[in-house]
Amino acid sequence: MVKDEHHIIGPPGTGKTTYLTNLAGESVEEVGWDGVMLCSFSKAAAWELAARNEEIPEHMIGTLHSFAYRAIGQPLLVEDRKHIRLWNEEHPALALKHTAGEADLDEDAATMDGGYADENERIFSTYQALRARMVPRQSWPASVLAFAKAWERWKSELGGVDFADMIEIALKDTLYAPNAPRIIIGDEGQDWSALEVALVRKWGERAQRFYIAFDVNQAIYHFKGASPRALLDGTVDPEDPERRRVLPQSYRVPRRVQKVATWWIKRASLYDDSPYRPRQDAEGAVRMLSASWKMPEEVLRDAERYLDAGRSVMLLASCSYMLEPLKAVMRREGIPFGNRYRRKRADWNPLLRGDGKRKTAVDRLMAFLKPDELLWGSEAEMWSAADVQTWLAPLEAKGLLKRGAKSAVFENDPPSVAELMDLFEDPADFEQAWNCNLVWYRKHLLNDDAFAYPMRVVETRGTRALFEEPLITLGTIHSVKGGEADVVYVFPDLSQAGYQEWCSHGEGRDSVFRLFYVAMTRAREVLVLCQQASPLAVDWR
Repeated sequence: MVKDEHHIIGPPGTGKTTYLTNLAGESVEEVGWDGVMLCSFSKAAAWELAARNEEIPEHMIGTLHSFAYRAIGQPLLVEDRKHIRLWNEEHPALALKHTAGEADLDEDAATMDGGYADENERIFSTYQALRARMVPRQSWPASVLAFAKAWERWKSELGGVDFADMIEIALKDTLYAPNAPRIIIGDEGQDWSALEVALVRKWGERAQRFYIAFDVNQAIYHFKGASPRALLDGTVDPEDPERRRVLPQSYRVPRRVQKVATWWIKRASLYDDSPYRPRQDAEGAVRMLSASWKMPEEVLRDAERYLDAGRSVMLLASCSYMLEPLKAVMRREGIPFGNRYRRKRADWNPLLRGDGKRKTAVDRLMAFLKPDELLWGSEAEMWSAADVQTWLAPLEAKGLLKRGAKSAVFENDPPSVAELMDLFEDPADFEQAWNCNLVWYRKHLLNDDAFAYPMRVVETRGTRALFEEPLITLGTIHSVKGGEADVVYVFPDLSQAGYQEWCSHGEGRDSVFRLFYVAMTRAREVLVLCQQASPLAVDWR
């Protein structure tokens, strides 16, 4: 048992991140910059805790998997793109399509919506979840045992590990977290599996103090083995105010939304009924909308009133395929949308700027429009040499540009007017470029596909919409955990696998209650509960 384990209960919008950030700062003052370990379910969440504590070094911040990987000596990781491809070549009957090969140590590896691409995918996910829940092998299905035998023999031959191995081996073979921290602060504990909780508690036994922040009501990763019950095993007396701190006041969720969300989560068999007060400055509203995800025009028409008033809007579903109709209409009509909580999903962020290594269509348009005072105002300036090469690259050369124009080296930066004129065969084309004429620019693109949507946004919303954060957030409920918006639309539909959980009892059904509780509590002003599109849905009543 951890001698000095502390629980921090943080319901939606209660300032948990701020509390933990302050706690991290106080801990650094107490034990020094190298004595505090910050870990969370994703690296982004862990870094958020360190945002105001720059003295905490990078190697003391990360996910539990990243710390475990370092603790066991950083062996060969076989759960990556290269090795999954090798596995598939050697075991075609057990080939995998899953995105674990895309995962990295510092990101949430459970970004699935709860469904599986095929039978092998289901078996692999079940195998990992059973390990995460620490279920004895004699209770595993025969199909999972057969897969495990082949997978583990293959890993052994390579001398490699998968993600679950990192935690299992660290639990078995290590006593201390890397660098032997004196204070461990863990966040999003409800998303950790029983295996992960066992490891962090083992490390916590050797620390001076161990803090873990969680909210059982927001545990939504049941399908990857998350085990909120593991946190409620009597380690900390719920009546001990010194070791169990509840953050009771929400600064996000208004009264009516909080009332409905609380009614909803209390239907789960396991829920935390710790004090939780709504915002005191807002009544809020809860509405029913007779439109489903298959009726995107109606949903967006309803949202227009909020968007026109400058309100932010979230459109949330349990599965990403349910967002496709909305996405298609918004692309067609030039309605800006994005998802700042999942920047790596390019299809949810079609207006995203590049990361420096690659240029997006928006980067090229922004570079072309750099001298445009309507867009940039006082920040408008002449193109740099890099800007010119950025916006020239996707243009056709034949009949427009002189030979070598795209790779031209300028004597000046920014280039002179004479240097720019010399790029074009016809001075009239230079004049169009000089005037930042987007119609002319689009006409000369080699491939219009990537530019169609941002160009449509410019046509309907103006050039400033290219670099303003979209008012609409589109995503799965999993993707926006920790996020918020003024108005939140929630679709009640489930995948077939999700509906099976809903129709079951215990943890599976509870996980669905929690999923929609998380969705509801993203709302700062209005919660809109939409109509189901099929019988595979929860009932709002």
